[in-house]
Amino acid sequence: MGRPRAWEGKGRGHSRTRSWGPAAQRETPCSLEDSHAREKLKKTKIIFVETVLDMLRDAMVAKVDTSKGFLIDGYPREVQQGEEFERRIGQPTLLLYVDAGPETMTKRLLKRGETSGRVDDNEETIKKRLETYYKATEPVIAFYEKRGIVRKVNAEGTVDNVFSQVCTHLDALK
Repeated sequence: MGRPRAWEGKGRGHSRTRSWGPAAQRETPCSLEDSHAREKLKKTKIIFVETVLDMLRDAMVAKVDTSKGFLIDGYPREVQQGEEFERRIGQPTLLLYVDAGPETMTKRLLKRGETSGRVDDNEETIKKRLETYYKATEPVIAFYEKRGIVRKVNAEGTVDNVFSQVCTHLDALK
């Protein structure tokens, strides 16, 4: 599902927190303009949650007057990150859980590996990554399910089907 198609005409901001290294080196809503954060990334390849949230908050504040809301892709990855998000920014109104089974995810990642050049798109590494993903994600989903804000999207279908489900959940926020 491509972001330009997904958000065309929706008036919603989009930020990725999943890969701050690559994101910091291209033009994004959360580009690393903070020289302290840029130096930290160069030296350690790690940016602490507080720095990520400060950058995210700044990007959201900059667009608050022209946006209907914000989609934060890949965040939180742990319950503690979600709690810190709420302390520093605010409570989310919706958590979209876009999920496909391990077989489908493995198949898609292997297909991506055919053209991406990523050496970690191999079956052994994907299996480990999925185990890590589920171990970290399940408590996050449970945490937000207690609040009644989780909407699950079945990502086993086509791109158009997944896109339609996402739009349905976002349109319900109006």
